Amino acid sequence: MPNVFEDVHFIRQHERIHLPAVPLAVGVTRHHVRTVRRESSSAWCTSIEYCVSGKLSVTINGLSFTIRPGDVYILPRHGSYEVSSPVPERTKKYYLYYERMEIEQLLGMHGLNKTMHIPGCKVLAPVFKRALSIAERFEEAPDSSKNTLLAMAAAAAMNVITHCALAVQYDRQHSRDVLRVKNFIDTHFHAPLTLADVSAASGKSIAHVIRRFKRETGVTPIDYLIMRRVETAAVLLTSTDESLRAIAKRTGFKNEHYFSTVFKLRFGRSPASLRVK
Repeated sequence: MPNVFEDVHFIRQHERIHLPAVPLAVGVTRHHVRTVRRESSSAWCTSIEYCVSGKLSVTINGLSFTIRPGDVYILPRHGSYEVSSPVPERTKKYYLYYERMEIEQLLGMHGLNKTMHIPGCKVLAPVFKRALSIAERFEEAPDSSKNTLLAMAAAAAMNVITHCALAVQYDRQHSRDVLRVKNFIDTHFHAPLTLADVSAASGKSIAHVIRRFKRETGVTPIDYLIMRRVETAAVLLTSTDESLRAIAKRTGFKNEHYFSTVFKLRFGRSPASLRVK
C-alpha cells in the first residue's frame, strides 16, 4: 500500500449566508497515491489543486500535463481525469473542492472555464495554506465567528482564482486597471457596492474608473455588476430550490421585487420562469 497522508477540513455553509467562492472542503495531501482516476459518470465536484513539491502527471479529458511545484491544475466537474505521481513520497499538494455548480460560473467569469493547467503560480502557496488554516478554524469555531471565517475563506479562494486568471493573461485586450475592477466586482458582487467602493479598490478616481472601464468593455462598472448578479442568480434558479427572496439576497439585490424587475429587463423573462419543473 502507498504511504498516504491527507488532512481535509469541511466548510459547512448555512444557506442564508452562502458565498459562491467558498469551497466545500480544503485539504492537503502529502505522499500522493500513485494513481487516482475518475470517469465522467462519477463526476460530482470541481477541484482546484496546487502542487507544493514533487511532480504529478495529470490527464484531463484526454489532455496530458506535467505538474511541477508552483503549478495549479483544475479538475472539472464534467469529464474524466487521471492523476499520478512517479515518486509519491515526495509529493505534496493543496486542494479546494467545490460541490456546487456556482464555481463553474466563477471560473467562467475569469476566463478559466476551459483552463486545466496554470504553471508558475508560486505566489499562491501561502494563499492555499491560509485557506486550509481558515477551514481548520471553521470546524471548531463558535457560531458567532462563522460568518467572519466564511468571508475570509471566500476572499482566499477568490485570490486563488484571480491570480490564476492573471497568470494565464486571459484578457489581453484589457488593462490591469480594468482587470482589477473586474476582479473586485467578481469577488464582491453579492455585497452592497457603490462606485466609491469600486474606485477605492482600484486606487483611481470614480471618473477615471467609469471612463476607462466603459472604453475597454463597452459597459459601465455598475452595468457589469448587475450582469454578474443576474448571471449568478440564473445559475441558482436552475440548480437550487432556494426561494426568490433568498436568491435576491445572496446575489446582492436589495429586495425580491427589485431583483425580479432587473432580471426580467436583462433576460426578457421572469426569474420564476427559469425554475426546472
